[in-house]
Amino acid sequence: MRARSLWCAAVDVPVNVEIVTFNVIDELLAKIEHAATHANMAAAVQQWFADHGEIHTKAARSYAVVGDHLMFVHPCPDGVLLPFDVSPEGEVTAWVDPEHAGESFD
Repeated sequence: MRARSLWCAAVDVPVNVEIVTFNVIDELLAKIEHAATHANMAAAVQQWFADHGEIHTKAARSYAVVGDHLMFVHPCPDGVLLPFDVSPEGEVTAWVDPEHAGESFD
């Protein structure tokens, strides 16, 4: 299920929301966290920001460049972590479970 252009205060921009299971979220989080630890990833993230602009988030962590996209992990108000993706054009996608789809996005 996809709801487009919902507002997300975490990144202060419209976000495409993909509602998925906890298993999908856990898998994406693990992949982002792993990619963020790769050698030279900090430099790749800084280059992505230089090329495409900063993404202003309140508490994001584990930034990784995957292909030409920036991915990161961000906590919900209750501490549950969600994966985010930003395209080079600035389109933001978040994968959320049904419970957090209503809580974190307007």
